[in-house]
Amino acid sequence: EKLAPPKPNWPVWCPIIVHDIQKWVPTDRKKNILKWAYINWVVTFFVLWIGVLIILIGWLATDTEGGAERFGLSFAYAVFDPMALWSVCYHQLYKTAVRKKRSWKYGYFGISFGIQLGFMVFICIGVAQSGSAGIVGAIQFFIWGYPFMGVLYLLNFAKNVSLLIHGIIVWIKVRKHHKLTQLE
Repeated sequence: EKLAPPKPNWPVWCPIIVHDIQKWVPTDRKKNILKWAYINWVVTFFVLWIGVLIILIGWLATDTEGGAERFGLSFAYAVFDPMALWSVCYHQLYKTAVRKKRSWKYGYFGISFGIQLGFMVFICIGVAQSGSAGIVGAIQFFIWGYPFMGVLYLLNFAKNVSLLIHGIIVWIKVRKHHKLTQLE
């Protein structure tokens, strides 16, 4: 008797893929890593949209030049980065956890997630006109005489740094897990 393929169950509001960590991933160690990676993906999604909102407020509340460019780039980051993070990093890690010892997929995850962490460093720095509300943007707003926007950018910088630290923790957990599975 043939088993029916599993029905898509994620995202909840419009199921398009099968995603069930508890059912498909065999060991607790893998489940823990996937949960951390999933949390990182979800938090990245919300962090980038908070950055868009802060940049929009800065554009509307101040008369500084380049507000439209910052807003446009931050909007593009918020739309495309979570999709890229899902397909390139998290989904590869999920498929690797379901199957046994796919060394090249761990390597692929390591490289692509390393690029994502580099992007988060770029977002934290917040180079002028880069579409990111980071430390450089905060300093600019303080210099231009907009302390409220400077404080908002500093809060965004702190939020981005915490996301970067969380991403580094996920990366370290995956590396440790991969090394342990190679020893087994």
